[in-house]
Amino acid sequence: MSKLHGIILAGGDSLRFAGATGLHKSLAPIADAPLILHVAAMLVRGGAGAITVLTGAAHAAICAGLGTGQLQVRGHAPTHITLRQSAPDLGTAGRLATLPAAMLGEGALLAYTDVLSDAPLADLLALRRSRQAALAMLAVQPDMPWGIARLKGDKITDFTEKPPLDRGWVNGGIFAVSAAILPHIHAPHEMLEREPMARLIAAEQAVALRHRGIWRAVDTTKDHARLNDDLARAALDGIADAQPRLI
Repeated sequence: MSKLHGIILAGGDSLRFAGATGLHKSLAPIADAPLILHVAAMLVRGGAGAITVLTGAAHAAICAGLGTGQLQVRGHAPTHITLRQSAPDLGTAGRLATLPAAMLGEGALLAYTDVLSDAPLADLLALRRSRQAALAMLAVQPDMPWGIARLKGDKITDFTEKPPLDRGWVNGGIFAVSAAILPHIHAPHEMLEREPMARLIAAEQAVALRHRGIWRAVDTTKDHARLNDDLARAALDGIADAQPRLI
């Protein structure tokens, strides 16, 4: 039986993050391990038996920052990690399209390099299979970055500081995909979230798994500091419950 592949998109230049830290976002330390190893560990816990990191302009920096070896996640066999470089100007969909169809096969896990969750990824895989879709997306409702006021005329009737999103669902940056996604990618510059997603929706090939549990995106240095602080207080059990490392 072939291994389930876990694929991480790490081709961006992470300008908003690197400008403040000097590090590519994927290498930002989370509980003393690079963020990308925590993402890889999440995919391993979801069933991935091999990890491929799709890099771009920061390929050399990511290679130097990670070193070599196999990923060790508690309770799982050592997992091989491959860093695969492609052109820096590719979009996320174009980068995905550089993979052989056999790697996606009948199912693979795909994640951005900056998202962590305790979502049941086995359920995400099962949803895609059961619906015979090309893509299943994790849909989340994160906390809003602003306080929300409810108004009646010019009178404030209610105010909640940074409440959870209560209308609509956000792309959680974690997917189950199959090789059937590839025909929906038409150009190397395309971003997965734009034209290919529109084509998938039009073809009724996209489904979503709602998740109301833990989900974090590390988009800024503030997000990074908050995640490390919450982990130090053991406030996020299940999102990074074991220290991933290369052996």
